[in-house]
Amino acid sequence: KTGPSVVNIEGKGSGFVSFGSGIIFTDDGYIITNDHVIRKTNSLEVHLSDKRTLTAKLIGTDPRMDVAVIKVEGENLTAAKLADSSKVEVGAEVLVIGNAKGIENSVTKGVISNLNIDVDTGTDIRRCLQTDAPINPGNSGGALVNMQGEIIGVNDMKRSDAESIGFAIPINDAKEIADQLIEKGYVSLPYIGVDAVNQQTDDGTPFIIVRNVMPDSPAAKAGLKVKDVIVQVNDARVETVSKLREQFYDSGIDSIVSIHIVRMSNKGGQEGIIQVKLEELPKGYYSIDWS
Repeated sequence: KTGPSVVNIEGKGSGFVSFGSGIIFTDDGYIITNDHVIRKTNSLEVHLSDKRTLTAKLIGTDPRMDVAVIKVEGENLTAAKLADSSKVEVGAEVLVIGNAKGIENSVTKGVISNLNIDVDTGTDIRRCLQTDAPINPGNSGGALVNMQGEIIGVNDMKRSDAESIGFAIPINDAKEIADQLIEKGYVSLPYIGVDAVNQQTDDGTPFIIVRNVMPDSPAAKAGLKVKDVIVQVNDARVETVSKLREQFYDSGIDSIVSIHIVRMSNKGGQEGIIQVKLEELPKGYYSIDWS
């Protein structure tokens, strides 16, 4: 059922060729894959299960969630059947389908090992499905499938320091992102407008410090300054930039958040709380750069 909906993607860039997988999202040729599969490519070819090769164009990407949408023009395309990933249960049998190491429509089998796992990529946090079904190089962007032949996730990554720990983006999240990319070419995300970085004290305690404030941003209007230390958002302590962004995503655009800061001066640190209204990240800016 699922094989005709899973494609192999070949991307060519400056001095490199990348291989990955994708899922036909609609029968008019929109395909979901990972951002890292198509990143920095200049041309894209899609190889279908019926041996056709089609040229693809990029529609949009969301580096935060590692999701991208590309588009092909062709007849008799088979769109995948999508499940409701919120109903997936631990222990359910699953298949991974994709272009593993260049082997088309390679299939591995396993179970769902865990749900809603926070995977910290260093720039953001993705809530993923965990599986012990092997996700090999080239499987990225391919299908995580239940035993009814429905897509429950988009294969994303595996732990290189462990056996049988792989992660997939829940299809509900991927679909929401894909819909926005198709409609607008970008994803609406909440932001306040700070470039913040992770730091540690001498004893190893993590904290976040503001490195830059975007002019005319919500943060600038609220009075946040360079070198402010962000301690807490609403009632949640935040120790990494990834956790900071997660709090903003959960709050949503147009919500007001209370940011607990420590402002450093010659007299030491002065604590305070600043109210900031979250706005939509302007088009052309990336959430991996601005919070």
